[in-house]
Amino acid sequence: MLFRSALNSGPLSGSVVELGASGGGITQAAAAVLQAGTLRGTAGATGSVALAGTANSIASLASFAVASGDFALKDAASLSIVGPVGAKNIAISAPTIVSSGSVVATTSATLSAGAGGIALNSGAVLSGVTVDLSATGNGVAQATDATLVASTLLSGSGIGGTVNLVGTANTVAILGTVAVRSEEHTSELQSH
Repeated sequence: MLFRSALNSGPLSGSVVELGASGGGITQAAAAVLQAGTLRGTAGATGSVALAGTANSIASLASFAVASGDFALKDAASLSIVGPVGAKNIAISAPTIVSSGSVVATTSATLSAGAGGIALNSGAVLSGVTVDLSATGNGVAQATDATLVASTLLSGSGIGGTVNLVGTANTVAILGTVAVRSEEHTSELQSH
């Protein structure tokens, strides 16, 4: 199913939902619902993509490239990112975020998870000038062959649970404020 421009009411659903816009971007009202086994974008979508539906249910985010603009996705279901996803700024929120693909922002990449946390699995690439990781629970885990590239790494909303960033190809120039909260203790990491 191919959809362009604005999603303001009623559900849009399908096993594969493909969104595209040649200009002006794609917007979704907070009350609108997008349900997809796989969400992907047409090649070279232009204009920002803002999928703000608070009841969206997307299982998998596949290839989505925004040629000029930002990409924002709110998902009420656990999300698997197989990518690649690319845009100027990328903001993805879901109860659980598991990535095995690439998420590359030319400016900022923000992953915000709920109690399920964030997992950067084998082969995942997360890159941006600023990378912001936040999770209310289950922490942030990274496979050794996943890659994190950031001029600045931070956590704007903190991380509940353990943070384990062990990618052997990670490149982080500045460690910003990263507040880590767990039942045993609370710790904060900050660069100087």
